[in-house]
Amino acid sequence: MKMLVLGGTLFLGRHIVDAAQRHGHEVTTFNRGQTDPDPRPGVVAIHGDRNDGLDRLRGLRFDVVIDTSAYHPAQAVRAAAVLSGVARYVLISTASVYSRFPATEDSPTHEANWAQDAVSGPLTYPGLKRACEETVLEAFGERATILRPGVLAGPRDPTNRLEYWVRRAMRAGDILAPGNRHRSVQLLDARDLAAWIVKLAIRTPGIFNVAGPEKPLTMEEMLTACLATAPSTARLVWVSDSFLLSQGVTPWTDLPLWIPDDAGPILQLDVTRARAAGLRCRAFQHTVADVRQAPAVTAPLAGGMKAATP
Repeated sequence: MKMLVLGGTLFLGRHIVDAAQRHGHEVTTFNRGQTDPDPRPGVVAIHGDRNDGLDRLRGLRFDVVIDTSAYHPAQAVRAAAVLSGVARYVLISTASVYSRFPATEDSPTHEANWAQDAVSGPLTYPGLKRACEETVLEAFGERATILRPGVLAGPRDPTNRLEYWVRRAMRAGDILAPGNRHRSVQLLDARDLAAWIVKLAIRTPGIFNVAGPEKPLTMEEMLTACLATAPSTARLVWVSDSFLLSQGVTPWTDLPLWIPDDAGPILQLDVTRARAAGLRCRAFQHTVADVRQAPAVTAPLAGGMKAATP
């Protein structure tokens, strides 16, 4: 199968390329060539900006397109025009399109933002991604697959979310453990999502929430798993939401993955549909161990995430 990945060199896209190659697919990537300009063996790398360079793909035949980098509807419109003949178009969207949580695929979403001059940011991101979804669904119909991931984790994650806690656990001393230890946390290893996309999602139409792990995970279990892989004497010291907020600590950005209880079940997704379609997740401890062994991430942080020093 001939597969085109729009993106494909940083995090999820790179894992998708790896999974596709393991399954024997012919892989082409299209990106600016800034993150990893040297193509991997067996991968055809076409460099260009998707805002004005997609014409480089005209005349090329692909069976499947996996779009990891559409952040504005204009980008999705251009891609749909150039790649209209593909049998399957998979758009990596986001759980941020939902206007409330917990969410199923039928839950209310933010209104699509079609403003041509809109710049993607914390406030505009949900609406712009929703407009990308509507573009792909209108253009490809039953040939479209829309994936709405929650929080992704694993090696090469540029957001530093899970890695922050893994690296901190490797040092001695007390670890500030934020908020409610029983609060639910959803983290999906990007490699599991990539494997599912390549094996099953490329043949399955519709909209799917994607989140992990398969076994419910709490904040305490997440932090304990980080400690379990670290040869240190660090210990968890739980600090209340109210104290952190009184000290001006910003949820999520100053302390990764921390959300106060009064914020509600943010980014909590029902993934029944994806599980029925074959999504499987490795044990969370394996993700933690692999993050610990991987080189520290040095890529720019995504989604407005501040650099959190362990």
